[in-house]
Amino acid sequence: MNTARPLQKGFTLLEAVAVMAITGILMAVAVPSYHNLLQRQQLRHAAEALAQDMRMARELSIRENTPIFISYSPGKQWCWGVSRGQACDCAAPAGRAQTCSISRMDKTEFPNVLLDIAQEAAFSAGRGQVEQFGDAAFRTERGHNLRVSLNAMGRPKLCGPDAPEHQPC
Repeated sequence: MNTARPLQKGFTLLEAVAVMAITGILMAVAVPSYHNLLQRQQLRHAAEALAQDMRMARELSIRENTPIFISYSPGKQWCWGVSRGQACDCAAPAGRAQTCSISRMDKTEFPNVLLDIAQEAAFSAGRGQVEQFGDAAFRTERGHNLRVSLNAMGRPKLCGPDAPEHQPC
């Protein structure tokens, strides 16, 4: 008489429940951490996009020999815009006289980022020096902060606890 048990194929119910429980625990830990990572990345990308627009504005003021302005509209529906000759209203619909003719960025590009504080910036014609020092403070819902500010020569600097080089402001 053969007393060997038949070869078992597949999983038992107990094994399947154990795997699902472990997977659930790992997901409960990983999802908030991943969301936090996404918010920090959006924060850095928004700040880097503003710094790039600041560099472009300085370059244009020298090349075109015209004053260039960076205007902001902080708050939940934030935006910024770059224009020639005079400040623009980045919140205005396209086609209005005061629209931002060079560049415009708004919350739709970075939905998890808020623009808290912003001061308009202006670059002088021909020299590219800052006539109006402007800076902007970004934050996420989870409390990550990043600031973009201009020095006297018109170079943008990212600073704050979540800056790439962790530079203090």
